[in-house]
Amino acid sequence: MKVEIRKSLSRTINTAQYENIIIKCEIEVSEEVETQSDLFRLQKEVTQKLIDDYKNTQDKVMKELGLEEKHAFVEQPIQSKSIPITVALTPEEESEIFG
Repeated sequence: MKVEIRKSLSRTINTAQYENIIIKCEIEVSEEVETQSDLFRLQKEVTQKLIDDYKNTQDKVMKELGLEEKHAFVEQPIQSKSIPITVALTPEEESEIFG
């Protein structure tokens, strides 16, 4: 039986603060298989080829762009500008609000 296998791998890499690069690789294979074990073997091979292609592509892209060193950018937490407020309610107001 003839089978077609199509797989893709995509990764978004943060290269600088507010700057990303997306690397995507795809592979498509059409092949005759006789048994289910042949199909599993083919799926495994296609997955490995895709991973190898992605690794090579990422290495070339990062080298070409001068981004071989991987940096991590930690986002600064947003400082809360809220001010805690305490409100004293009368029993009537509390009953009206909370039932």
